This record gives sequence, C-alpha cells and structure tokens, in this order.
Amino acid sequence: MSLLYYRILSKNAFNHASTWYNGNYAKILCKDAKIKSQDISLFLKKLGSEKLHQRFFEKYMNEYTSDNGIIIDSTELPNEIDFPLCGCGHHNGGIEKETRV
Repeated sequence: MSLLYYRILSKNAFNHASTWYNGNYAKILCKDAKIKSQDISLFLKKLGSEKLHQRFFEKYMNEYTSDNGIIIDSTELPNEIDFPLCGCGHHNGGIEKETRV
C-alpha cells in the first residue's frame, strides 16, 4: 500500500520511495512496509508476472464484459481537442477523416 500511495502522490522514480516514506504519513499508515530497493524490485517482478496479468484480466473480463466483450486500452491515445487525425477513409459512399486505434 505504501508504494501505491507513493505512485499516486509522487511521479518520481521508485528509488526515491524510501526517502518519501520516511518523511510521510504513509509511514504511520503502513508501519510494516518493505520499502528498501531490493524489496521494491521483488515486488515489481511479482507484479509484472504474466500469470498475474492473465488472472487479473480473466476476472476483469468476467466482471465487466458480456460473453463477446472486447476491451480496448486507449491509455496511450492523446486526450486533447486538437487531436491530429490519422488519415482519410472511404465509408458509406463518402470520404471521411478518421482516427485509427
């Protein structure tokens, strides 16, 4: 939980997490946090496990989609009014500007 608080409240690299933790209220909330560099590396390795990702998405898909559901991660798409369009496409007998995902 302390790493979650750190990531939400700070955009710095994880190697600064220990310094942040020692001067933050999170130290009181998460008294037994393992916040040393090696502990963080082991945690991130476990979090990056392919099997963990598969289990998460299996549960997520069952909860939030129908049998034929599709989920698209559009995180990397820019979110702005002046979004540059990617090209033109032919649709229903006309040419339209389009954005490709």
